[in-house]
Amino acid sequence: MTVKASDNQPLVSVCMAICNEEKYIADTLKSIQAQTHENFEVLIFDNNSTDQTVSICRDFCQSDRRFKLYQNTFNVGQVYNFNRCLTPATADFIAIRSGNDLVEPRYLEKTLTLLLDDPGMGLAYTRCLKIDRDGNLIDKNYSDGSFFETTCADPAAAGTTIMRCFIHPAAYFGLYRKNLLDRLQPLRHSFGGDKIFICEASLYSSIGCVAEPLCYERKHQRQASLRNIFSEDAVYQLPEESVFARYECIAPFTDMIWGFTDMFSRAVIGEREKAQLCNNAYTVFFHHYREKLDAEKQRVLNIFELNKNQLLRDQAHRVLTLNRHNFLHRVRQMLFIFPTDESLKAISQELSELL
Repeated sequence: MTVKASDNQPLVSVCMAICNEEKYIADTLKSIQAQTHENFEVLIFDNNSTDQTVSICRDFCQSDRRFKLYQNTFNVGQVYNFNRCLTPATADFIAIRSGNDLVEPRYLEKTLTLLLDDPGMGLAYTRCLKIDRDGNLIDKNYSDGSFFETTCADPAAAGTTIMRCFIHPAAYFGLYRKNLLDRLQPLRHSFGGDKIFICEASLYSSIGCVAEPLCYERKHQRQASLRNIFSEDAVYQLPEESVFARYECIAPFTDMIWGFTDMFSRAVIGEREKAQLCNNAYTVFFHHYREKLDAEKQRVLNIFELNKNQLLRDQAHRVLTLNRHNFLHRVRQMLFIFPTDESLKAISQELSELL
């Protein structure tokens, strides 16, 4: 079966960043293999799996040359592996899929039709349903939740829609135009990194949604936690008791707001839109997550009091110096949310004098 683009069926690159998915990867690949849009390639980036994932993927590659396997020699972290999996894709349309979710046979056909019918649309996805680890439907009303469409005619309005409505990952695991993906900043090592990624996409291009649910999000015990996706420990394979583990994910919601404002500052949009989006981010997230943000602030204050001696002593110690930098960075992020908090100001000043 040819994978060359034709007038009737444009080539689609399906990019997958996976690790230890032996229980689900075969079903996931079969669901992609069964697509009615047959002109695709599947680029599988395995992040040094320790189970039978690689063996299963090799079988698909041997039986269907549209499937290609790339292997990391060591675990580079999930986020880096995701960013890396997009690099060899050459098609004009790129689908992002996980290693455990499922798609209906018409998924590529339907999403590609949306993009071909609207040159101004850069991302198309479908509503989705939720299944358990055995593939049983959990909630038939799941697709009635927060699924959205945006237009890039007003970047500030589009970005604000994403900040308010993005809850389920269906849009993130959608079909993109390659020229849109090429404009986006890499996926971030932070809580809400996928939300930030889609928000930036909405600034440059319209986003469309197929009303029919054509994908299934699997809920299972191995789903990644904040720590094993985003923490320094996951990236560097450090033990749980390491100095990084104690301070890395202390304020995920604060980190997410900071990530949004940093993305807006780098986005290729007008200064007026940037300012409006930063203001909207503060308003939207402070309204939705006030209790969590208050809890994160108290957590920072508690950690500082409990570990004050360690944080302030032995300036020459390399690990403690790195730890101070990380902790101070989070304190400064929190000051963006709570600019008048005197306790945070005092901690920032005290740590800054040591660095």
